[in-house]
Amino acid sequence: MKHTDFLFLTTCFNRKYKTLFSIKSICDVMPSNCNYKIILIDNNSNDGTCESIEMLNNERISVFKTRNNCYWAEGMVYGFKIIESIYSFKYLVPFNDDIRLKKNWWKIIRDDIKSIDLITQDFVLSGCFCENNGVLSYSGFKSLNKFYPLKLKIQVPKQKIINVDTINFNFVVISKNVIDKFGFLDSVYSHSLADLDYGFKLSRNKIPVYISSEYIGYCDRNPTYQTSGDKSLSFFKRIYKLHSKKEQPFFIRFYFFLKNGNIFGFFTFFIVYLSFLLDEIKK
Repeated sequence: MKHTDFLFLTTCFNRKYKTLFSIKSICDVMPSNCNYKIILIDNNSNDGTCESIEMLNNERISVFKTRNNCYWAEGMVYGFKIIESIYSFKYLVPFNDDIRLKKNWWKIIRDDIKSIDLITQDFVLSGCFCENNGVLSYSGFKSLNKFYPLKLKIQVPKQKIINVDTINFNFVVISKNVIDKFGFLDSVYSHSLADLDYGFKLSRNKIPVYISSEYIGYCDRNPTYQTSGDKSLSFFKRIYKLHSKKEQPFFIRFYFFLKNGNIFGFFTFFIVYLSFLLDEIKK
């Protein structure tokens, strides 16, 4: 089995330039003496993504293709099943292929890991991201109510690592000990909610979940246009969008709420449908 200290994992589908930029922003900054590997799971892109990656001629990057078009969580789980039989590692680093890392991202992450290592060897660290205007976009979350953990508040980096209850997976460092004890993402999920679910699972098992001390890069929030968050759409259209594979299919969403929402999960599951209805009535 091959060993690497940092094993990066991402999925892609027809976002050639974004994928290239994210991967190059890792390779351009990682020290040459650092032992790392980047695994790209391509969901059968037809825009030349794989060919462009191969043209980088970087032996640290390997590309695997899925058998069919997977969404984010499916692709990540598929990729992890491949790499766990090929590589041993110290840290697994899942990341999204649309991130734009800052030039100093490695120093921030390295220093944060050193700080955490003084406390524990079992941890997860999520990098914080903002939009181009500096507004927070992705990070970690604290639960505001212990009886209903799904009432969340996103956290802003504060020049030191912060312990949170769950996280976004835009760029995450997971120690090998955590993978050995708790595995990777739940295979129930196809796209969204898988990252939040993983963070909650670790928090329930007393594994420290942190966010980075500073923003490590840029990543724009997904636009709400033509999604369930688009209030211009009809009530039924919004429900249709919500239950699409890219958002939150009904049974996956129900599973997430019951698993992570305690006794109130069942009741709060229906709140979003009520909010859609109220928006429709206001039109």
